[in-house]
Amino acid sequence: MSKVNNENIVKFRKEISKLKRETYNEVANCSCLLCNKEKRIIDSHSLPQFVLKCIASNGKVFWGPGLIYPMEIKYGIFDKDCGVNDAGIFHLLCRDCDKIYFSEYETTENYVGINQDSNLFKKMLL
Repeated sequence: MSKVNNENIVKFRKEISKLKRETYNEVANCSCLLCNKEKRIIDSHSLPQFVLKCIASNGKVFWGPGLIYPMEIKYGIFDKDCGVNDAGIFHLLCRDCDKIYFSEYETTENYVGINQDSNLFKKMLL
């Protein structure tokens, strides 16, 4: 087994980025999970943007690999956090279905009576 060093980490991260790009390009034009039409698949967020911004610290949110791969985080193979725009992304829906099915969910005005800056709201999300 090779030693963990900066050179190996950089190679690994480049390979992961390459695989992500290739995978994204493969699914970019396939069937939407909801309408089953062949359309461009977009980046959909599992949580609305305003929620991610609410729980972010300096524009970053802690994400799953930090819980699953602590040694990889320690050695810099995976990041422990990511930007709000990259958090909780999935690639299953076309733009039309994302808009139809998630527009109400992503509209802040639909959360009347909730102070989105409050600590209670942040605790509810965590």
